[in-house]
Amino acid sequence: MTADCDPDDVIFPAIKLLTGSTFTQAFDITFLPGSGYLTNGADQQIVIKNSNDATVTKTITVGAYGNITSN
Repeated sequence: MTADCDPDDVIFPAIKLLTGSTFTQAFDITFLPGSGYLTNGADQQIVIKNSNDATVTKTITVGAYGNITSN
C-alpha cells in the first residue's frame, strides 16, 4: 500500500499501529482529487492483525472526509 501526503496537510504525526501487520481483507480506497474525501462518500474500515500474535488486531477507519482513526 502506498500513500503520498503533502507534509503541510498532515495534522497528527505518524504512529506505529502494530510492529508486524497483516491485512485480513482486500480493500480498495479511492480519494477525490484535491479534497482527499472518499469517492464513495462512506467510511471504510480495514482490519489488520499482528503477524506475531493473530489475536491482536486493529481496525483502521478511513473516514469519508479523509480522516483516519484506529481502535
